[in-house]
Amino acid sequence: MIEFDLYKQLETTQGCIQLRAQMELTQGDLVAIYGPSGAGKTTLLRMLAGLTKPSKGYLKVNAIDWYNSKTKVNLVPQKRKVGFVFQDYALFPNMTVLENLRFASTNMELIHQLLKETNLVNLQAKRPAELSGGQQQRVALVRALAMQPSILLLDEPLSALNYELRQAMQTLIANLHQRYTMTTLMVSHDIPEIVQLATKVLVLKGEKATLYHDPIAYFKQQNLLQEIQVEGIVQAIKKNSIQLKVGTALMTFVLPPSTKKDIQVGDKISITSFVLQPQVSKIDRI
Repeated sequence: MIEFDLYKQLETTQGCIQLRAQMELTQGDLVAIYGPSGAGKTTLLRMLAGLTKPSKGYLKVNAIDWYNSKTKVNLVPQKRKVGFVFQDYALFPNMTVLENLRFASTNMELIHQLLKETNLVNLQAKRPAELSGGQQQRVALVRALAMQPSILLLDEPLSALNYELRQAMQTLIANLHQRYTMTTLMVSHDIPEIVQLATKVLVLKGEKATLYHDPIAYFKQQNLLQEIQVEGIVQAIKKNSIQLKVGTALMTFVLPPSTKKDIQVGDKISITSFVLQPQVSKIDRI
């Protein structure tokens, strides 16, 4: 169980505000943190990790105080079991992939298992500069998981990746989260990404942080999400995708492996997906 009630004064374009974030999390929750730029999303992650001191409040993890302004408890980051994946990956450039992971954990059995699950076995002797952005992101994620953290914090981890890599990483995160049941908080501006991955969404707006237990219902209520349904005949099945013949057109959908267990080529299936609701604003008439 993770519970917190944290306050932090923020300087925004609208002036100074007092953010309050309050939540209780159970093992295996994956909570997306959503809101406009400057709302305090990354600041909240940094407070949980011990990198930024709250103005007041408390943070309790498995009945142990990590921070309490009344009792003056404030554990340093090194004493908090937190895995943090930053936007810039923050890998040690002078270390190989394996050395980066061994810096985080001495559990070699777990490290090798994670390397195998993320297709990094053949890259473990390479340094970060020799890796692509997607490969570096996988290393950063594995390093965080190798710590066996009480909380996994992801700060827009996929923002720098192209669409194809982003879709593949979303599937990987979903599979790893299901396997290791990590309690995870993830900052994201990507609504389809939140819908695919998150069990809950914490919306930061002004001084309020509101928790919604159904991300799909929240975004549909805000007219930001539209549901579509497609029927077709399965033409091909790949590791992270499926190809359908819809009428005369071929369409490819990115799907987690767990959703394709009973599907075979030739089956007629229905896929429900969610897309962003377009927002149209007139600028000028030419």
